[in-house]
Amino acid sequence: MASCQIDFIREYGKPVNGRRHERTEKIRVYREHDGRPFIVEDEIKEFLHWNLERNGDLGSTVANFILWSKLKMLGILKSPLELAKFGFAAKIGFAICGADNFENDIEYLYEVIFDDSTDVLIRIYTVPKNAQSLADLTYVGSSRWTAKK
Repeated sequence: MASCQIDFIREYGKPVNGRRHERTEKIRVYREHDGRPFIVEDEIKEFLHWNLERNGDLGSTVANFILWSKLKMLGILKSPLELAKFGFAAKIGFAICGADNFENDIEYLYEVIFDDSTDVLIRIYTVPKNAQSLADLTYVGSSRWTAKK
């Protein structure tokens, strides 16, 4: 089966010189299975209908797309559209954000750091209002997780 990548793009402002918008945001999703256009295009349209309330929020849209795709792949529902009856798309509570951006309402940042070992380091920071970079954060502590075989 063909793999594919799907770019979710949000354009802000009016086109400049009729070509580009003032600012764009892009998040790319890799899809390892069945990336053929006649499959993916229809699935994207079905997802956009399901996600209708959140389509303008790029981070939530991408997070919802991954959840929706997994539910569909696992056959948990006859149709992921069934969730829309309950307003589920708006209530997932996750978004994928740019690594250099801090959302306005967060209080903590967790870094989950993988290396070549089986250990994973988890660092915790508090995030003050209007934080611009990692330098603005306050380190709280860290812990390790080790895979048990």
